[in-house]
Amino acid sequence: MTPYIGLAGSASTVASGQGSLRNPGGGVDAFLGFDLGSRAGLELSWSSSFRSGEGLRSAIHSIAAEGKVFALQAGSMVRPYLSLGAGALFFYPDLDFPRMVGGPMLTAGLGIDLNVGSHVFLGAKVSWKGMYIDDAMAVGISHQETAFLNDLGGAIRLGFRF
Repeated sequence: MTPYIGLAGSASTVASGQGSLRNPGGGVDAFLGFDLGSRAGLELSWSSSFRSGEGLRSAIHSIAAEGKVFALQAGSMVRPYLSLGAGALFFYPDLDFPRMVGGPMLTAGLGIDLNVGSHVFLGAKVSWKGMYIDDAMAVGISHQETAFLNDLGGAIRLGFRF
């Protein structure tokens, strides 16, 4: 079992809802993971992104646990992977009037890690996060629209193995 930590710069957009939700945002991710053998891994992550538009500033934060399946064995210079997981997502629709809605989240992603040294890797990941919101009216989603948020994003990652 090989542990690793890292940071990522990310960009995302919410594919449902309206107003400042629909504007792209940027943020930062932090992750802690473990390679569990040659083709499997577990990763814990925290993500935070911010967006603004139409006089509103909003934020989306999430925590997740993801299982990873690598296409190539450990030790390969390039390691593509698929990740699936669950966690919680917290949404602040207007940072000037802090009111948070949150709920359980599912996540899926495709990524690639490039080992640039014995303990350092660079990576890229595209991901989907989905969350059902109980209080959809609080985030500008009418009862006629879905209360399921789809957050689509990408990240450039830098990690360190121990």
